[in-house]
Parts: sequence; structure tokens; C-alpha cells
Amino acid sequence: MTVRLGQLDMESCPKYAEWQLREYLKDAGVGQRFLGCSFETYVPATPSQSVALKMAQQYAESLPCDKSLLIIGPCGVGKTHLAVAIAREALKVNIGDVVIRQVPEVLGEIRAAISRGDENAHIALERYANANLLILDDLGAEKITEWVREQLFLLVDARYQEMLPTVLTSNNSLEEIEQLLGPRIASRLAGMCQGVVIDGPDHRIATA
Repeated sequence: MTVRLGQLDMESCPKYAEWQLREYLKDAGVGQRFLGCSFETYVPATPSQSVALKMAQQYAESLPCDKSLLIIGPCGVGKTHLAVAIAREALKVNIGDVVIRQVPEVLGEIRAAISRGDENAHIALERYANANLLILDDLGAEKITEWVREQLFLLVDARYQEMLPTVLTSNNSLEEIEQLLGPRIASRLAGMCQGVVIDGPDHRIATA
């Protein structure tokens, strides 16, 4: 895009825009391996992956919104890729604070904050509870204890009540999530999320 200011033509630099977007993704919590993930670089290998790509694109286009998205499937089918692609689009339209974390990472942060005091624990949980877009990767990968169930319930319930957009990925079906994490969490996820199930081979193994 070229902008004319008096006699000076200013043209935006695509390379700089992409660099800046990658920096925003890093700040949001995206690791180096996934910084290039976008809808354009996601190549569906099965019909369900094509459906998932379309749903993720539609969800990203609807942001900011009061809906959430649950992406379910086995390892290596592109769940994280799609989640990061959604984050990328959200940052492009500047919806506000975007946070992406693996669930065990979130729980580790809260646990460490608790050891520093109740106020720190509240601040740690509040950051995730209030993010304009929260992406929780690998729900169900954490070691399940009553403490884990309670922390996840507090987080999911806070976002459910405030109708804040949340993207979750999991290897587990909703029924398995209910068995692992309990009916309170599963019920809220069912109430707040559109769901999409992806199948297909593990692309990490296929390309190894």
C-alpha cells in the first residue's frame, strides 16, 4: 500500500510487517517452530482437515466475538498450526491481548505464583482469565489431580461467564475430557465452544 504525504510517497514494507507480526506472536507465547504457521501454509491431508481449516478461518474472521473453538484430534494433524494461524489473524486486526500457552505451562505458572503468595497466584490466573483471546494448547496433557481440575475450572469458568473468545486444542474427545477433568469443565466447554474433529496421519512422523 502506498500513502502520499505531500510530495513523499510512503509504502508499507511486507517484510517488516511480517517481522513485526512474528515478534507479536513471540510475545503471545508462540515458539520458534510455529512462527510461520498461517492458514496459507496449512495443507489439508484429509477431508476433516479441510473442514477444520475452513472453520478456523471463519472463526478468525469473526473475531472479536463471544464464541470459542475446540479443536480435537490425534498428535500431528495440525491442531497447533491452526491455533497459531488464528492468533496470527487476531493480531493482524489488533483485537488486544492475545495469549497462547500449553495447558501444563499455565498450571506450572500458577503453581509457581502460589508459592510466592496468594496475590501473585491471583494475578497469574487473572492474566489468562482476562486475555482478549486465549489459546490453550494440549488440554488433557497435564497430570490430573484435584488441584489441576480446580484451577482449570476457575479459568474455563471465568472465560465462560465473560463470554471471552478461547481456542482450545486437545487429543481427547469431549467425553474423554469429562472423564479426565470432570463434568463442570466439560459442560462449560460444550456451552461455549464450536467443536471440530481432525483425523489423519501424524505429519511429524511422515516427514521424519
